[in-house]
Amino acid sequence: MLDPIGEHLQAAGLMSAEEVADILDVQRAEGGRFCSIALRRGLCTERDLVRTLARQLNVPGICIADVDMERGARALVPAELRERLGVQPDRISARSVTMLMRDPLDEAAVTELRECTQLVVRPAVVLEGPLMALIRGERLGRDPGEDGAVEPPGSPLAWPVSARPLTAPLPNQSVQSFSPASTVESPAPKIVVVGEDCAFRDDLVERLQSDGYAVIQSPPTAPLLERLHRHRPAALLLDDVLPAARSLDICQRVKSHSDLRQIRVILLTTRFRGWRARADLMKMYGLDEVIEVTGEPAVAANQLSRLVMGPSSSDPHQDALEAAAHRLFEDGLVALRTQRPDAAQRAFEESVLMDPQNPRPHYYSARIHDQAGRTFDALAAYEEAVRLEPTYLRALKAMALLQERTGFEHQAAGTWEQALSVCRDTTTRRAIRGHLLRLLR
Repeated sequence: MLDPIGEHLQAAGLMSAEEVADILDVQRAEGGRFCSIALRRGLCTERDLVRTLARQLNVPGICIADVDMERGARALVPAELRERLGVQPDRISARSVTMLMRDPLDEAAVTELRECTQLVVRPAVVLEGPLMALIRGERLGRDPGEDGAVEPPGSPLAWPVSARPLTAPLPNQSVQSFSPASTVESPAPKIVVVGEDCAFRDDLVERLQSDGYAVIQSPPTAPLLERLHRHRPAALLLDDVLPAARSLDICQRVKSHSDLRQIRVILLTTRFRGWRARADLMKMYGLDEVIEVTGEPAVAANQLSRLVMGPSSSDPHQDALEAAAHRLFEDGLVALRTQRPDAAQRAFEESVLMDPQNPRPHYYSARIHDQAGRTFDALAAYEEAVRLEPTYLRALKAMALLQERTGFEHQAAGTWEQALSVCRDTTTRRAIRGHLLRLLR
């Protein structure tokens, strides 16, 4: 259950308890969404409300004033469906579309949009009033912000939106004429999956295909090297339902082949657990990554996507989100240096929402929690930073020291051992080894 948005706005210092109570009274009497009422009454800016909603819902937030949609994206969803669901496509890539939504947690709407677009839908929260003004203004073929007839105060068309004029769809433009493939030159990346049939593997393959990958399934007895030569995949996924020796032998053969060694070889495992096994497998057998099966195919699919596409992914909207996340992270560092820990914490949390795979905001959030005496919050944040980047030495050392202070000495010993395995500086390694030996006495 989510905390009420009014509590989040109060905690951020954006609204008083009296203002929250007034809006709740209006909601009970007239209906409508809390943030839309707050914006209409001038109590908060759109940007502050969207930021707070994004933190509450744990999804990206976008201001309508910042939206500059591609025409192809607008044509992706029929106007009637956009108005009924309260959604607007924003940016499209080879496999996904960023969808502006008044309710990004509406799973039924996300499913309907995925079936309509045949793309992965990545929800982002926007305020309902400006969003509906955008949708209805576009249907009327005019800019909702242009001068003209004055709308009643309660009308969504009275909301100002982007100062940029919206381009109306061309007369012959329809959802049937739009093809995502026509806007993308590069083919879908290929992944070869080797292993026995099982429910988890079937679910994972289905998830990867829905994300836009061309998945080529290969039974263990097939002539694998021949298939790799023919398909030239971006990645080879080995399922350790196979005997372990068989999977590792396949990896060694691929990595020793001059024409195939650039293929990323990834082991999906239920047998090998922990950082030690991961480090040994990658060092001894040349695996590019080891993914532990957690029981949720979506988690493994997301990890695979990051590994396959890497930093060269050409999704302009994702690039913009990462740039915004970096700016927020830098703002957090400035706030931390100027002794404003609460502002720093808010900036780091917002940065994580936009770029959840960056371990550094988690590390600095952990430091703030630790200094404020929130020990277990600090440990959780350090653990997340290390999970995202197992070689993050500063986070490993800080987490080990905090584990010692809180009495988790056996955990601390394991963390110091992990730090020792990733440290390359001779002096630091000597110091860690000496400290670990004292701890184990």
